[in-house]
Amino acid sequence: METKIHIIDLCTRLNKGDAGIILGMINDLNKTLDNPSISVATFTPQEDIKLYQKYNITVVRNLIGSPRYNTPFTNSKSKIVWAMMLSVIAVRILLFILLMRVFNIRIYKLLTKEEKLAIDKYISADIIISCGGGFLLGGFGSVIHLLNIFFGILLKKPVVIYAQSIGPFYSKILIMFARYVLNRVTLITVREKVSLEYLKKMKVKKEAILVADAAFSLPNPSSSDIASISKRYDLPKKRVGLTVRYWKFPHSKDKKERIENYINTIARFIDFLWVKYKMHTVFIPQVILTPSVKSVNIEKYSDDREIASLIKTRVKHKSKFIIIKEDLSPLEIKALIGGMDYFVGTRMHSNIFALSMYVPTIAIEYLPKTRGIMRMLNLEEYVIPIDKVSLNILKDKFEQLLHNKTKIKEKLRKNIPKVKKLSKKPAEIVRNILT
Repeated sequence: METKIHIIDLCTRLNKGDAGIILGMINDLNKTLDNPSISVATFTPQEDIKLYQKYNITVVRNLIGSPRYNTPFTNSKSKIVWAMMLSVIAVRILLFILLMRVFNIRIYKLLTKEEKLAIDKYISADIIISCGGGFLLGGFGSVIHLLNIFFGILLKKPVVIYAQSIGPFYSKILIMFARYVLNRVTLITVREKVSLEYLKKMKVKKEAILVADAAFSLPNPSSSDIASISKRYDLPKKRVGLTVRYWKFPHSKDKKERIENYINTIARFIDFLWVKYKMHTVFIPQVILTPSVKSVNIEKYSDDREIASLIKTRVKHKSKFIIIKEDLSPLEIKALIGGMDYFVGTRMHSNIFALSMYVPTIAIEYLPKTRGIMRMLNLEEYVIPIDKVSLNILKDKFEQLLHNKTKIKEKLRKNIPKVKKLSKKPAEIVRNILT
């Protein structure tokens, strides 16, 4: 008999880390469950169908969309307008669910066409899974995800939080709402101890289990896949992989100065790698935008390729800095990263791709989740907080990486299989809930 699984809260396949999480989840669910039928709800279904249809996955929009991808979310006034729109949408959906539960009637006229497709996936599902990731934190944006989870609870479906990072939340009201929702799900699984500790601090009573990030379950590419993609880009022999992101340093008083320091430091580090070690740096974009998404997403440098191009203007040895610009799949990115000698990553899932391919890695930490993942692998010493990034620190860490390369690889070969076993655990829990 077919088991219907509906995965909600996906962001977009254009974030290759998020897409790697979903493919890892799908890989484990397909291996663990008998005859699963999987659907996913995302903020950019028109984009995501390009990837997930290859895996026979049905794609719909999240029941409540995101202002980042579905409206011109540009300033404080537009945020207020979106909050009002969100309230109207939530009330319509809540009314639909209430009428269905109390009177057993479905008044689809209350919903848009996209909302009807989305709610039908909830209704027909045997279980609702809030996908792996780190979106239950911060401020306003997390309300959307919490509501999407809450709708599953109201429909009396088993709801599982799948290998997530949770917190911190920035307001007392949001903490109260998050606690209310999380106490009513079937099970919570988190991907690092920091989240376990935060849930206790929030006074969430629902059991939470420590697992590992679902991206660790993304299958490893073969050596021929690695050789093929390296040949495609005619990559030099000695190479260091790099990911960056445009980080606004939200808790800093001197934001512009911090941003400039981060960009300039990365540029100078690229030059250092060439001058001292004759190593090329290969930039691998982890988040990109397509024209359809760019039309509504106006945040500068949301596309990693833009920040890479800015960095290149400040690099002296420009020919030694290679920027990959193609729209690659998570598996292609993992193969590309797997061919690097070393890796320096700000994007957390690029680090996971590197580590799971046994590539010695320096992780630049912009949120606690980064340190949590590295700690799980006993590699916390190779974490640099983003507000502490300097050329000297990067040099020192990289030279440690070179010196300890063999030990790091041995440590990864010992620990990665254990972490992969942990990353499969939520799928096994889903199976137990369904049986």
